[in-house]
Amino acid sequence: MRLLLGAASILGLALFILPVAAEDPPAAPAAAEQPAAPAVEAAAPAPAIPEEVLKLIADTRNPSELDDQELFKRVKKALAYSKDDALPQDLREQLKGMAEAARGELQTRKQTAEQKKTDEQAASDQAAKDQAAAEKAAAAQAAKEQANAEKAAAAQAAKEQADAEKAAAAQAAKEQAAADKAAKEQAAAEKAAADKAGRDQAASDQAAADKLAAEADKAAKEQAAAEKAAADKAAADQAAAQNAQPAPAQKPVVTETAPAVPATVPPVAEVTPTTPNTAAKQPLEQAAPAAPAEAVVEVPPPKLVVQAPPVAKIVPPPPPPPPESKPLPQVVVVAPPPPVVAAPSAADAKALDSNVVDPASEKQAQAYLADKSDLAKISDSDFRKRLDAVRELMAANELSRDTERAVREKLKAERELLRQRIAEVEAAQQLKNAQAAAANPPPVVPGAAPKAQDPAATTNNTTNNTTINNTNIITVLTPPQQVLQDRRPAERLDLSELQIRIQIFGDAQSNNAYDPSYRDYWRASVERDRAILRRRLIDERHRREAELAREAADDSFEISNEYVPSDRPRRDVFAAEIDYNEMEDVLVAPPRRFSEDASQRYKVEEIATQPKLRNSISRIEIDTIRFGTNEAFIRDEQVGNLDGIAAIIEKIVKKYPTEVFLIEGHTDAPGSAPYNEKLSKLRAESIKKALVSYYVIPAKNLRTVGLGERFLKIPTAEAEPENRRVSIARITPLLTRR
Repeated sequence: MRLLLGAASILGLALFILPVAAEDPPAAPAAAEQPAAPAVEAAAPAPAIPEEVLKLIADTRNPSELDDQELFKRVKKALAYSKDDALPQDLREQLKGMAEAARGELQTRKQTAEQKKTDEQAASDQAAKDQAAAEKAAAAQAAKEQANAEKAAAAQAAKEQADAEKAAAAQAAKEQAAADKAAKEQAAAEKAAADKAGRDQAASDQAAADKLAAEADKAAKEQAAAEKAAADKAAADQAAAQNAQPAPAQKPVVTETAPAVPATVPPVAEVTPTTPNTAAKQPLEQAAPAAPAEAVVEVPPPKLVVQAPPVAKIVPPPPPPPPESKPLPQVVVVAPPPPVVAAPSAADAKALDSNVVDPASEKQAQAYLADKSDLAKISDSDFRKRLDAVRELMAANELSRDTERAVREKLKAERELLRQRIAEVEAAQQLKNAQAAAANPPPVVPGAAPKAQDPAATTNNTTNNTTINNTNIITVLTPPQQVLQDRRPAERLDLSELQIRIQIFGDAQSNNAYDPSYRDYWRASVERDRAILRRRLIDERHRREAELAREAADDSFEISNEYVPSDRPRRDVFAAEIDYNEMEDVLVAPPRRFSEDASQRYKVEEIATQPKLRNSISRIEIDTIRFGTNEAFIRDEQVGNLDGIAAIIEKIVKKYPTEVFLIEGHTDAPGSAPYNEKLSKLRAESIKKALVSYYVIPAKNLRTVGLGERFLKIPTAEAEPENRRVSIARITPLLTRR
């Protein structure tokens, strides 16, 4: 409106000047008066004002009525037009005023938003303090109640222990008394039996002695008579020679015959060593002492000696009988319901799920959800990059809750698809190895039945396993229904087949949809197969140990245990999504550059918890091991899933014996922090135990730490499988020298 008024004023002035000039032409030279007309024409640019400027000037809305985007446009346009020298000065000033007003409104809004944010932050801090105070009070109350409960439990346990000890002592005294009584009765019975046996033996010996004595007397008399007759004849002969002296001749006869009686006594003495002191003759008394009969009374009562059973080798039970011949039903295996876990605390839920949504991240997530690309046409490497990008997007925690859940579900589906592709490659390699083994069969396992006697290995019927190119083999892709029909003895399966079959039999044995005879067979087979598997795992370790001892160190890689900064990207990979070569590349990778001080070293806890150190090392997530809910042990059939990682570590420690690897245990957010930390530590320890027990890896090369829920892969308070994991990394370049 001001512009129109200014233009009208200039036009009126021009109309006023023109008549005056017409009445008095000589008053001034034409040359002097001519500039006035052009001045009027130059000062009236109303028709030349751009339409955009007129629209901008005509927009009389108050700045408070405009949104931020419109204010930005008004400031930008007004400032740009205000610098146009072709416009009138007052118009330019008016445009500047419009820009300043819009800019002031933006500044006011910014200050208001900042003040609101400050107020909200203060309110949030106060709420956090209140929450912390409430949790502290609750924790103190819980600790007090726990202490009281533990005290009461300890008192009850002490009382029960005392009662149990008292009862045990009474029972022991009763048993001892019974044992003493039995011992005395046994001793009395033995003494009576010994006395009777002694009397019987003495009587028998006496009768024998009397008989021998009588025979000796008879023989002596006969000998004496014979000698007397001989002596008489000799005396007669001598008398006849007139030199008879009977007395001297009688004396030597008596002297010679005296030894005849004792000569029969030694046989009697030989048969009377146990005869009691009842014999009448001196030789029998000396040969029959009474001590043995007295020794029976002094026999002590028997004592109970408990010996530890000898350590036996792993002997599997006999194979179970086959189940009844019934068709195996086509049972649809339904996944068990998710376990019930403790709800996350309000603080965790607020910190993890009440995040600020970033529009750019939200837009990127929506684009991912809308992407319908054919994943079968991309390579495994590109597939992994795709999943890594999604994981990084979720790690930033800038998505709305609904979008985050949708992305998590799609990520889970695509992750399983990639792992299926990796499994197919492994199954193909396993089949190739089996065909090679069939062409060159290994020696028969001791204790295994000959192949010709194994019908399951020579026929293709409904009870046999899947036959691929005339080779029976169980792979990760074999349908479970076919594995459940496998009847081959465990000795005929290789390690991977045995592990897969135990897993499938173990899952099916508790499924009530199957016939009981089948479930009993599978249960017995799992028990026997596990015993055989443990024995074969130990034998395999001995074989690997001998093989590593014979072979030279692998020169295909070089490792420096000094901190040499590297600019290569750090990688966190999942074992089920990569191959052997990529595992090796991650485990031998040097730390990423984070400090110029190459001499500084750190403790295990620092490496595991400090962000700058964690973000400098690459690690492998051991997602090939599945832990049960609240479980921290590894089943025998899962040990083989560590083969790839273990083989690399074996190779590294053989060449570099001082290398150290860190095993980290993690959980998701549900549950208390102390419990999760303890559970994660136990899971890390179980991985270490398996690597030390079944592979040639010294315990000194492995360190463990439990981190619980402190480092979530996906920041959410809900249960998330990607957060339940155990990872391993090489930390030697950062570890304190000891």
